[in-house]
Amino acid sequence: MLPHDQPQAIASVKADGLNEAAFASFRKWPGIVYAQGFEISGSVRAALFDFNGTIVQTEPAYREALRTALCILYDLPELPDHIWNEVRTAWHMSDMLTSRTVLRTMKLLFPDLVPQSPVRAEELCALQRHIFTTQTSLLPLKLTSGASGLLGNLVSQRVSLSVVTGSDPAEVMATLQIFGLRSTFGHATFASDVGFEQRKPHPHLFVSSMRRHGVEPAQAVAFENSVTGALSAVGAGLTTVVATSSPEEFASSYRSRMRELGRKESNNKSQSGSLVLIPSLENVSIASSI
Repeated sequence: MLPHDQPQAIASVKADGLNEAAFASFRKWPGIVYAQGFEISGSVRAALFDFNGTIVQTEPAYREALRTALCILYDLPELPDHIWNEVRTAWHMSDMLTSRTVLRTMKLLFPDLVPQSPVRAEELCALQRHIFTTQTSLLPLKLTSGASGLLGNLVSQRVSLSVVTGSDPAEVMATLQIFGLRSTFGHATFASDVGFEQRKPHPHLFVSSMRRHGVEPAQAVAFENSVTGALSAVGAGLTTVVATSSPEEFASSYRSRMRELGRKESNNKSQSGSLVLIPSLENVSIASSI
């Protein structure tokens, strides 16, 4: 048995019956299971997927779009590496918060690099999104390992699929189109659908998606890759699967963020969802009884 300062490791868990013995042994990590595999079984009717990092590895593409946008706005043939290495640490995705942070970094660290006219965060955000959506096929995008097989298996078992994301709708749709996955998902729920105040880690995005599918938490499973997204899905009552190579680090960050949000930890999965950490989406199987 692993020490109590780590998540319990078990061979596999099922969507409709997480290992109760493992839950009972948790001290530092209540409500978290580290498993080698995950089996979707029982009454699961819907699978709800985060987008960035869960279905598609978009980070390199977002960064390339950001770098191109900065070159255009600052009238540079290319962005020098020493500048890019500083700016990229402020990157998140093509949203206003990231744009403000990037521009603030540029102003503080490189005051001599003055554009012909002041660059506004709105301009940077809009240009980065435009580059991403119009040049998607040229950007360094790839599917997350195991995502294609998992999605195909779920479709073959007639499990309804949905994207639940805070990403820009146009960016998501353009990327899904590149990989031929646009018709795979019956629904997509975006942060813009529910309002900024109810974006992840608020549970409402996943609650809204379940309503669209007409399912209860026990009839669905969520797939996430971030602490913020996992908190959102678990808060909605969902069994939430995260593929990570660093389960202890993820669990620690998850609990820290949970405390910041003032959420109570519970071993009672009837009160909230559960978090399952696995090595890869390739380790997800589907019971033939679905």
